[in-house]
Amino acid sequence: MTHHRLTEGFEMLRSRWRRPWFLAVAAAASAVLVGLPLLASGGAEAAPEPTAAQAAKRVQALRDKAERSTEQYNGLREQLSSLDVRLAAARARVAAQEKRVVGARAALGQVVAETYKQGDLSGLALFLGDDPDAALEQSGMVATLTDRRNAAIEQLRDEQARLSAAATDLTTQQKRIADATADLQKLRTTVARQLKAAQKELARLQASERAAVERLLNAGDTSITCAQAGVELSGRVGTMLRYACAHLGDPYVWAAAGPSTFDCSGLTMRAWQVAGVSLPHNADAQSHYGTRVQPREAALKPGDLVFFHSPITHVGIYIGDGLMIHAPHTGTVVKIARVPWSSAVAAARY
Repeated sequence: MTHHRLTEGFEMLRSRWRRPWFLAVAAAASAVLVGLPLLASGGAEAAPEPTAAQAAKRVQALRDKAERSTEQYNGLREQLSSLDVRLAAARARVAAQEKRVVGARAALGQVVAETYKQGDLSGLALFLGDDPDAALEQSGMVATLTDRRNAAIEQLRDEQARLSAAATDLTTQQKRIADATADLQKLRTTVARQLKAAQKELARLQASERAAVERLLNAGDTSITCAQAGVELSGRVGTMLRYACAHLGDPYVWAAAGPSTFDCSGLTMRAWQVAGVSLPHNADAQSHYGTRVQPREAALKPGDLVFFHSPITHVGIYIGDGLMIHAPHTGTVVKIARVPWSSAVAAARY
């Protein structure tokens, strides 16, 4: 029965294949199916080339990442310098404490010697017996010997405890330095990778496109000198500004602080250093020195430092009229530029 029905179904299908309308539909369907891969491969358009504005935005994002990493590197290096000072202090404490322990042992030895002299070898039993105080009473020694002995023992214990604490602190400082040094190396690798990515982004552009991107990236730059900007070079602030003006055109090198290459916080640190102000080599840390002022043109005076982004990753020296001297990023030089007020988050006066 089942075989008979299958045979009938097969015959019905064969008869339909012979009908003209069925053949037409099948042909049309076949054409559609054959054409699909062609449409998928030939009809798909390649991704459009980025505009100059889009390329500039991508390059700027990569440079911003590199600058953040650079300032992290600078901050960690400042921390490492501080740890070096702490390590030296810890070593000095250990050395001094070792001398105190030697002195405490000598003092206890002197008490033991006196005990020996007063009671011959029997006096030594005071320190070897189970009950030194009872032995003292039986020997007839003066009470001051007991006090001196107890004091000497207590002093030795205290000095040994201090030595142990100093040694532990020394080990802690050494580990912190080892960890900070390892982190420093990682950051160095990170900065190099991010800068290479930014350079690669520019390298893939045609010369004309690259020029257009660079114009957008450096839109705030000026071609004026400090003299043309009317920078006042007298007084303490003038001493600092004179240094910054003298280094216009010096190359930006990340983590550099002179004498002829700078990053942003390296430039501001050295400029204020010649005027007698000591600042760390880190933009964020510099923002916590001096007197805070509002990062607005109306509130700033020449010589104030202006800080950018959140967290702070860039700093420039305000020179008046909405202008600043700064070291922007790899591939550029120390220059005068307009302050990007929308990115300014803090300012300080020293």
